[in-house]
Amino acid sequence: MKAARDYPILTVTAKGTRWLESGHPWVYDSDVAREPDESECENGALVDVVSEKGKYLGTGFLSRLSKLRVRIVSRNANDRFDENFWRRRVRYAWDYRKAVMDGQTGCCRLIFGEADAFPGLTVDRFENLLVTQTLSLGMEKIKDMLFPLIVEVLEQDGETIDGLFERNDVVLREKEGLTQNKGWFPLPGKKTPESPITEICENGVFYRVDVENGQKTGFFLDQKFNRLAVAHLAHGKRVLDCFTHTGSFALNAAKGGAEHVTAVDVSESAIEMARANAARNGLEDKMDFLAADVFDLLPQLEAAHEKPYDFIILDPPAFTKSRRTANNAEKGYKEINLRAMRLLPRGGYLATASCSHFMPAERFERMLRSAAADAGVELVYVPFCYDAFVFMVNEKNPVTSLTAQQIRQIYTGQYSSWEALGGESQKLYAYQRPHGSGSQTAMEEMVMQGLELQAEENYISIGMDDAVRQIGNYDNGIGAIGYSYLYYVNKLVESSGIRVLAIDGIAPTTENLQSGAYPYTVNYYAVYRKGDSNTEAFVNWLISDAGQLAVRQAGYVPLR
Repeated sequence: MKAARDYPILTVTAKGTRWLESGHPWVYDSDVAREPDESECENGALVDVVSEKGKYLGTGFLSRLSKLRVRIVSRNANDRFDENFWRRRVRYAWDYRKAVMDGQTGCCRLIFGEADAFPGLTVDRFENLLVTQTLSLGMEKIKDMLFPLIVEVLEQDGETIDGLFERNDVVLREKEGLTQNKGWFPLPGKKTPESPITEICENGVFYRVDVENGQKTGFFLDQKFNRLAVAHLAHGKRVLDCFTHTGSFALNAAKGGAEHVTAVDVSESAIEMARANAARNGLEDKMDFLAADVFDLLPQLEAAHEKPYDFIILDPPAFTKSRRTANNAEKGYKEINLRAMRLLPRGGYLATASCSHFMPAERFERMLRSAAADAGVELVYVPFCYDAFVFMVNEKNPVTSLTAQQIRQIYTGQYSSWEALGGESQKLYAYQRPHGSGSQTAMEEMVMQGLELQAEENYISIGMDDAVRQIGNYDNGIGAIGYSYLYYVNKLVESSGIRVLAIDGIAPTTENLQSGAYPYTVNYYAVYRKGDSNTEAFVNWLISDAGQLAVRQAGYVPLR
């Protein structure tokens, strides 16, 4: 039974309701039908979010100055947001890190905003110091209660925390009406640490971290396991680490047994810190350091007509922080990746990354393929399994098959009801994916045959899992249709209530995919550089009987 509620009410539109029901963590200002005024609650207070029909959708922090009008904290109508509630939330986050961080909790992202249901709050741990960044008004208002709770939970587990440093020196705070600042937070019963510099150990590598002046919260913790992967690949190789910052990838490569590592960064102070970290780990004999602009250095190395490195690492800063500049950013990413590919010898390795939100994975991958082609790198494509691009409806929908023509007519707006398609007299909701996503591109190129999709903004799902769940579980799901990949529907989401349609009477069965009878069969390829014998051996195993059995066990359709 739901407990009585005493929180102010904010009502959202039908579109906002659909977004929240699909699991979205925010209410946008454009989706607000009515919000409480200042006489009902102050800015930053908790509000109950309801549909226009009065259905409870969640509780979150109100921010009147932000386009993110409400950040959802809980979807449980019985929750009460006292100290015990937040203590449980901190405990959940800490227990999760202990479970997944392979014992490396001395330096880790302890709280990661919405992912841990602390909207707008980041908490990183660097051994004895915590570093926070608060980007939402609601979290700012409760930090005096919350920050000591975080320390309390850790210390109950025997962890030592000497201080908490706030890194609120980011422009995003101003969109919430908050000022920028940084400094020590006064923890009850603790003296302010004498220095903002501490030492951490990650993957067996020691670093000095300056939490006051370092990037973001002082150190990039999100690449922890990528750095470990680099260490495994670097053995015996000559490594060039571009955009090294404080040397994290370079140090992991050196510790992993690289023959030699060159660490490059445009910042003199970063290079000095990287050099000091190398000395701390006893790795300076196999490393050298260069303060240089990577965009200048790579062409110079290429012009020398030498290939001094067989492993190049590119982990640049974000080249774009807005959709408006994404095209220019892509040119920058392509430039450095193209240069790196040209520098590598046959069988060389490239580890590359992007931290730009507006450079999605699909676009980044297309850029890499284009760079490889321009670099004259010959790639070998070997098919190793099948998947299917499928259309799905709610299992209560009596329609089991559509023609390819009917699909195109649905998505060009020629059908508004299922009745003409063999179903019941009910409204047809045609879900799509955002423009530029992988499945949307597949829909445009594979299915629509040049026809333009007619998109209703209300029915554009955030991710493939959203579409699956909306169709299977949403109240109006019986009238909905959407598209995804068969593996995603069957294995990754496993949503009940979904029926996958036959197209032109042909269902996406194993037999029909292997024979090519299903019209939207998709090949998956193993791609490697020609001449890379190690990768070639793995691919040969992948298409062997043993490899095909592994493909089947993973949930994909094998070649045979």
